[in-house]
Amino acid sequence: MNLFDNNSMREMKSTISRLATHGKPQEEFLFANINEFHNSEGRAMMLKAQDYYKNENDILERKRYYINRRGVKQEVTNLSNSKLPQPFMRKLTDQKVNYLLSKQLSIQCDDDKFAEVLNEYLGKRFLRTLKNVGKHAIINGIAWIQVYYDKTGKLSFKRIPSEEIIPF
Repeated sequence: MNLFDNNSMREMKSTISRLATHGKPQEEFLFANINEFHNSEGRAMMLKAQDYYKNENDILERKRYYINRRGVKQEVTNLSNSKLPQPFMRKLTDQKVNYLLSKQLSIQCDDDKFAEVLNEYLGKRFLRTLKNVGKHAIINGIAWIQVYYDKTGKLSFKRIPSEEIIPF
């Protein structure tokens, strides 16, 4: 499920163009979008999915009730309220990630030097990052990789948490 469907992207573009024509200050625009994203249903779903992955299911909040003689719903206090959360989200997510991203990348090209350089960048560390991003893409519905140069000038990749990114 894509959390940012075509309608929401269209709304966001129309909001940006409307605000750009009215001359709203950049700080106000950014704070308004950040607040809107933090209160959005998509972000709430991301956080809920992360809780399910950590086996913090809704079953933990469940209470047992009964209807008393007057027809009023009341919580049962004299019976046990045992709960057994099942880590099905973790199990299914890990299976899917392992099936899709467990093998080493196969790089084929005409130039052997280019293949060596590409294998150097896309080695075990990149594969671990890609597997991590794949896991979070399944959990959150979307995931992000930041490509950057580190202090030594080497090309590096980093996973950015999905609940912290607002795409424009």
